[in-house]
Amino acid sequence: EEWATAGDLFCNLSDPSIEKAQKAYWNGECWQKIIDMPNASENYVGWSTYAGDSISDFNPIKNLFVDEVVELGRMLKLPVDLVEKKPADGLTSKTDEENLGFSYADVKKVALKVPGWQEGTAFADIETKHKATQFKRDVIDVPGIGFYRDRYGKILSVK
Repeated sequence: EEWATAGDLFCNLSDPSIEKAQKAYWNGECWQKIIDMPNASENYVGWSTYAGDSISDFNPIKNLFVDEVVELGRMLKLPVDLVEKKPADGLTSKTDEENLGFSYADVKKVALKVPGWQEGTAFADIETKHKATQFKRDVIDVPGIGFYRDRYGKILSVK
């Protein structure tokens, strides 16, 4: 099978908009499997695009914080320029941390509630972002609809 990141999907489109990527993905125009790359740090503060860079078939690093992603990259002997690259949205010249106004190290402390996690000025900002973006992490539990079918598969009635 072919694999691509959500970013690859955006880059392969003539118009790199989230709406166009969504349509391509949901309409089956994208024949590749999509690997989602937001990590635990980004997910905690909602620093991913709902149904944008978070559309995927799976995410292998969703439970790893930024420093752990870097360590994994080193362990896998990935190119240094890739491993050491500061996370950025690619839309501005700023890093994610510059845009957010706090560090991913502070996000990890708050998320894991490590000793001293409520110290410093970033705590309130991180918790505010976390609470405001909870909808991105919640899964809506919708019960499935069952059908009674005849032996030819025709729907007769709803259960």
